[in-house]
Amino acid sequence: MKSLGTGYSYEKLYGVWKGMRQRCYRENSKHYKDYGGRGITVCDEWRGSYLSFRGWALENGYRFGLTIDRRDNDKGYYPDNCHWITHKQQQFNKRDNRLIVINGITKTATEWALCSGINPKTIDKRLRLGWNGKSLISPVDPRKRSDNRIFFINGEFLAAYEICKKYGVDESTIRNRIARGWLPKDLIKPKGYRGKERVKG
Repeated sequence: MKSLGTGYSYEKLYGVWKGMRQRCYRENSKHYKDYGGRGITVCDEWRGSYLSFRGWALENGYRFGLTIDRRDNDKGYYPDNCHWITHKQQQFNKRDNRLIVINGITKTATEWALCSGINPKTIDKRLRLGWNGKSLISPVDPRKRSDNRIFFINGEFLAAYEICKKYGVDESTIRNRIARGWLPKDLIKPKGYRGKERVKG
């Protein structure tokens, strides 16, 4: 295969082009299974000519420090599917970075961590525990740390302090009910409710 532009091999961008082709066509590449092994290819124009790829890159925002990214990770390297982003942004687009919908907005777990201030490890742990929606990024109110668990009530996950705020039940009542093992649906009952159904154990 003829590769035009080898006289530019000193350029950083040339390494990007070379790496792109290796991931897609060299079976002994450590990344082949995630690219060529999945059917990801490089368009004929770029695959055979570094100068063609170089011209597109310089006309479409390339600068030192950026990395090439595919808009659709299931499609190949060609002009309409590629753009330049930072390494940090590329981490958001990994196939193993789950997409999470909260209040109708879709972001990766990493993006939700950045915009909410919640530690990514905390979000990951909550995901593994089966949490979803708003509960994944709900902070623990430092003034009301009597119980940090999340409870499923009326179709949504709420922390203890959120239950107090939404249903008008004071913190001491919620704390006592949690300590007695009341069912989540009973935590929001009016004061004086006996809570006949309780969690065993």
